[in-house]
Amino acid sequence: MAKPLLPDELWAQVEPLLPRPKRRRFRHPGRKPLDRRKVLTGILFVLRTGIRWNDLPAEVGCGSGSRCRRYLKAWHRAGVWKRLHERLLAELDDARAIDWSRAAVDSASARALGGGTKTGPNPTDRGRPGSKHHAVVDPQSIPLGATTTAANTPDVMGLPEVIDAAPAVRGVADDEPNGGPSGSTPTGPMTASHTADGCAGGRSTRSSLAGGPNTAAGWASTAGWWSGSSPGCTATDD
Repeated sequence: MAKPLLPDELWAQVEPLLPRPKRRRFRHPGRKPLDRRKVLTGILFVLRTGIRWNDLPAEVGCGSGSRCRRYLKAWHRAGVWKRLHERLLAELDDARAIDWSRAAVDSASARALGGGTKTGPNPTDRGRPGSKHHAVVDPQSIPLGATTTAANTPDVMGLPEVIDAAPAVRGVADDEPNGGPSGSTPTGPMTASHTADGCAGGRSTRSSLAGGPNTAAGWASTAGWWSGSSPGCTATDD
């Protein structure tokens, strides 16, 4: 049996973050709002399959692709995806599933035929308009942060911004006395200029990814794919 695109566990995480539908007017109420779970299922279907929005099959039962796309943009403007990312990272951090001692960054270019503020001539696509997506991940490929720049932005220039994009993570364990069961401290903001204090209580802080001698500027000099070890923690090679 195929796994559902939107399992109950994930929906329970997303539903509280979604804006409530506007109250319908008594006169001229307009179209009835779509069921938000069906809308999100349609969004996931398009993103998983890579089809065009207008090609979303009616058999999926999620409304038209154009309406799903409008919901996607509206929820982005409302900060839904940012808050969901922070919530999921907090849960992973509570489970000690994130390795803050090392990170890797890479980028990928995509066409942007519609233009926009973060587009530019793509040097790998004959100068056509495009954007570049930058992402920073931990050793298990857990996404910690992501940004978008113009396609002609060098990776070395996008590195500090993508590091700053990783949200501060404060999990349930950080609210316990003494900073959690292991005496750890809450993770602080990871910025390109922040100096790390190393590992606190045996647990690496998020800021250690960009502190000490291995600063973002130092890592950026390698360009392209890179990885950096936290100076406050001892990295071991398997």
